[in-house]
Amino acid sequence: MCNDKVKLIGTSITVGRYSEFIEKIVKLSQINNSSYVCVCNVHMLIESHDSKEFSGVVNGADIVTPDGKPVSKSIEWLYKVDQPRVAGMDLIETLFMEISKKGLKVFLYGSTNDVLEKMANKACKQFPGLNVVGILSPPFRQLSVDEDRHEIDIINRHNPDFVFVALGCPKQERWMAEHKDKVDSCMIGLGGAFP
Repeated sequence: MCNDKVKLIGTSITVGRYSEFIEKIVKLSQINNSSYVCVCNVHMLIESHDSKEFSGVVNGADIVTPDGKPVSKSIEWLYKVDQPRVAGMDLIETLFMEISKKGLKVFLYGSTNDVLEKMANKACKQFPGLNVVGILSPPFRQLSVDEDRHEIDIINRHNPDFVFVALGCPKQERWMAEHKDKVDSCMIGLGGAFP
C-alpha cells in the first residue's frame, strides 16, 4: 500500500495507486503524530538534486507524491510500473472530500489572508461538513524564535488533523521538516494549489 519508494536523480518518490495515496495520507493524520507530505514535481526534483540539505528535507518526508507527468512517466520508464500522477491540485480536492466525510479538521497555513479566506469559504461550500478550524498567513520574512513558537501554539491549539501549507517550494518543504515533531498534525505542502 503505497509504502514503496523509488529514486529519481537522488530523490525518493513514493509509488502506488492514487487511491492508496489518499488512504495513506488520511491514515498519517489519524496516527496523531507529526508527519509531512511533499508533492514532488520537476522543480522540486531539481532543487533536491542541487542541494544536499534540501534533498534530506524531501527524502525525510513520510510520503513524496509524483506530481506531474514528467515525474510519473520517468518512474514508469525506469521502474516498469504503471504510476499515475498524484498532483497537488487533485490531492487538495480529494482530501477535502475525505476530510469532510470523516469529520476531520484542517488548518490552512501560508499564502495571504485574502487567499486563505476565499479558499476556506469556497471549500466549505463545495464540501459540506468540511471543518476548517483555522487559517494563518505568516509574514513574508524569517520569523523570530518567539514568533515561530507562537504560530506553532496557534496551530496546535486548533488540534487539526491536517495542516495544508502554501509557502512555495522549497520554503514550504523546509518549514514542514523544521516543524516535524513540533506541529501535531499531518502537514502537506501544496504550494500554488491555494490560489
